[in-house]
Amino acid sequence: AKAVDKTFFVYGGAKAGQRHLLAMASYYDHQKHVVPRPTIVHDKQGVDDPHDNPSLCLDGQGFVWVFVSGRAKKRPGFIYRSTKPYRTDAFEQIGQREFTYPQPRWVEGQGFLFLFTKYTKGRELYFSTSPDGREWTPDQKFAGMGGHYQTSHQIGRRVITAFNMHPGGNVDLRTNLYYLQT
Repeated sequence: AKAVDKTFFVYGGAKAGQRHLLAMASYYDHQKHVVPRPTIVHDKQGVDDPHDNPSLCLDGQGFVWVFVSGRAKKRPGFIYRSTKPYRTDAFEQIGQREFTYPQPRWVEGQGFLFLFTKYTKGRELYFSTSPDGREWTPDQKFAGMGGHYQTSHQIGRRVITAFNMHPGGNVDLRTNLYYLQT
């Protein structure tokens, strides 16, 4: 965040001697050259599966949004927002819904574009949009061909995603690679 000269990050951590996952958030202050003690945003309550690791996004006002991954219908995903812009010391839970592998993007002038996976017929890729992070459009499937992994990137207002297809759901077979952009 150039406005405050900080690099924000999230990760899946754990308390000493425990294995269950904690979604953690902090930042690197480039002026002071320090990383404050991370804040526990969400306690996964005994889950030790790294599929539930968080991702983050900064909105146009500098609020830090944390999207804590769920796992299929067994465990929901959670959405949190920092209580103050450019801060990671306190978060409020905004929502809970079905998503895995969250990839939120803030598109200036439009709001959130949220790319994620649902286990509907194997891994299938979806998106949802929101102007404010509180009200979301219904989930829209954009790829459902037998199992996928995706990675996305943003350049200005353009969001691109690349994803693969597992023939017959078998991850060991050759895959096709696809590209999509807004």
